Amino acid sequence: MFAVNFLLTIPYWSTYFGMDDEAVTVLGASRLLRGEWPYYHWDTRHTPGSYLLSALYFWIFGSDRLATRSLMALVASLSGLFIYSIGKRSLPGRLSYLPWLMWCCGGLTAFPILNYHWWGTLFTLSTFYLVVRWRSERRFAPWAGVGAALALWTLQSDGLASVLMIGLVWLRYRPAGLARLLLAWVAASLVLWLPFLPAAGQVVQQNLLDLTQHLRYNHYAYRWAPWLALAKVAANPEIPWLARCAIVSNFWLETQTYGLYYIIILASLVVFEKKRRPELATLAWCALAWAAAAGNRQTVAYLAFSCPAVFLCQTGLLSLLPRAAWLAVGWGSLEVLGMTSRVVFLENYWTYAISTRRGVYRTQSEEQARAIGQAHRWCDSYLPPGSTVLSYPYFCSLYTTEDLRNPLRVPVLTPFLYDQQELERARGLLKEKQVEYLLYLGLTPEAMQESYGIPAELYRRRADQELQAITADYQLLDGGGPLRLYRRRKPVPAPRG
Repeated sequence: MFAVNFLLTIPYWSTYFGMDDEAVTVLGASRLLRGEWPYYHWDTRHTPGSYLLSALYFWIFGSDRLATRSLMALVASLSGLFIYSIGKRSLPGRLSYLPWLMWCCGGLTAFPILNYHWWGTLFTLSTFYLVVRWRSERRFAPWAGVGAALALWTLQSDGLASVLMIGLVWLRYRPAGLARLLLAWVAASLVLWLPFLPAAGQVVQQNLLDLTQHLRYNHYAYRWAPWLALAKVAANPEIPWLARCAIVSNFWLETQTYGLYYIIILASLVVFEKKRRPELATLAWCALAWAAAAGNRQTVAYLAFSCPAVFLCQTGLLSLLPRAAWLAVGWGSLEVLGMTSRVVFLENYWTYAISTRRGVYRTQSEEQARAIGQAHRWCDSYLPPGSTVLSYPYFCSLYTTEDLRNPLRVPVLTPFLYDQQELERARGLLKEKQVEYLLYLGLTPEAMQESYGIPAELYRRRADQELQAITADYQLLDGGGPLRLYRRRKPVPAPRG
């Protein structure tokens, strides 16, 4: 099962997608391997587990494209084993294979990269499994506490999801061993956070207090518009049949993981409790906890991080129907067919190559391929491997794909997501370290409005102001529009005499 799940991720290994989100994790791991630790040498808004675990893998295998995406596959495959194990303890007969198959076919579709969220999903699933066992077996209580500690160590929201799972299941079923669970949680947390205890103040500041600003602009309310928009695209008669098949299959997937997300969870809770099926109701309580923890950002991609809970609940509902086994075979066949159509679409439409020092990627956008290709050529001309450069404002994948170093404590410097104080600190570091080059790749104001709710015109004005501030000591060397290369101005020599 592990091998099958691993192999089914291979079509995504070369996709140029979400690169800057992936780079946050890869960059942090790379800095660790250079002896630079979070909180001490650089800042992070995410708890450090994903950096430390990724660094261990990269220490062994390197951090090129194949290593990074194979680690993505490893995380996904381990998650699949937990999904199957949860199903095995909760679902009748061979139905336990269906949620695992749904995960293999569609789990990574919305965000097919290595990411701290997928690390968080892995450890939330470990807590999920251990809570399922704990409900009927007291001996699993301490292990559930360890799972929750690992989830929090990896990402704050997944730590919250794990704690809510434990709390809701305990309130509903009162399984024995809560004190042992809490003791294990505290003990495991102390061990995991031991390297960072001297920097406890920075940990609290960056991972808790700074979130108040971050969450303000990272809020996205649940809405059906993005899901229904995909249906309108699929209905367009001018779209070629192959693209239409991929879009329809993606719409079917998003219907489960987004459009009907809350309906499935709430229906499961009501039905399983009414049927007095505690082994199934535990799935619904854990799914409800996971949904509550994801409440601040309800995009299609973000809810996809908790899709395993939906797959398990769906299969639980299916198990109560007549001829459930045959229905599961039909459902599984649809999942395989949908995955196949998406993979064939990738092979035929994601054809523009993007060469980097860490490997060759593919994109479906010719414009994106040209832009990233130009950035790569600038790197070859001006920035040897290991050079320090500022990639601004949200282009940290340049550091990881071109083997460059970030001069700042923060991974990116996006307007509104970082304040004026951070901008001034960045200017000071650029001057102190005499960073010669600055590469700018602009963000679309309309995209920022869609993703973060920042009015496009307001973002445009703020972005222009901050670009002028950060480039005050630089002059334009090449490029224009949204892609530019700047070089530090040479000081004017003082007149003699």
